[in-house]
Amino acid sequence: MLEPAAAAFAATNASATELNAVREAHQTACDASDMPDFEHWDAEFHHRVFACCRNDFLKEIHNLMRTIRNQSPRFEMKKRSFSEERRQGYCDEQ
Repeated sequence: MLEPAAAAFAATNASATELNAVREAHQTACDASDMPDFEHWDAEFHHRVFACCRNDFLKEIHNLMRTIRNQSPRFEMKKRSFSEERRQGYCDEQ
């Protein structure tokens, strides 16, 4: 729900350098060969989008989500449901 708004703000407020950094994180996630590497770069992609959206409220919500994302139970749940097909789906939709 929040990511489309953050992406819209980022698209209109971010510098070319920031947008290139977002693209780089997305491509690196898509090129990842294992789940931990993908998760790291996918998280970095989202972090970069929220960082350059210039909306403090959205950035704070993202910081809370990032804390949850980095907790062990969430990572273990994600690891169980992770597949190459799902990874490709994430890459195709972003």
